[in-house]
Amino acid sequence: MGETYRVEVPQRLPPELSVPLWAAVDWPALMLLQGCWFELTVLDIEATRAPATVHGIRLLRRTDVVLPLNSAQVAELGLPAGSYEIAGHVRPLDDEAVVSMPAVQTVTMPVRWLHTLASKPSRDHRDASYSGL
Repeated sequence: MGETYRVEVPQRLPPELSVPLWAAVDWPALMLLQGCWFELTVLDIEATRAPATVHGIRLLRRTDVVLPLNSAQVAELGLPAGSYEIAGHVRPLDDEAVVSMPAVQTVTMPVRWLHTLASKPSRDHRDASYSGL
């Protein structure tokens, strides 16, 4: 646990991912990551499942931010009571450039997609290591 690997998500996801056995796999994330590679730090291995899966985290760089408002901020803004958040981008006042913010995504996927960091990515895979995918 705690080791980092390069994950290559196949161009076409295997049909067995849709059966209940694969319920732990993060299907929507994998759909977006088809044909991509990224680094994953493994938190847990589920070896009793066939095929085995890993649960881990990947670091993302995002340009969008979401800030929840607490009840005092909601009242200060004169909004009706409830839950609110502010969504947007962070940028310096003296610059038009948007600041990239780190984020963490947890995903579960097959062990067989993991490769050592020393190995080279397949040429037909895109680098999604820091994209918002």
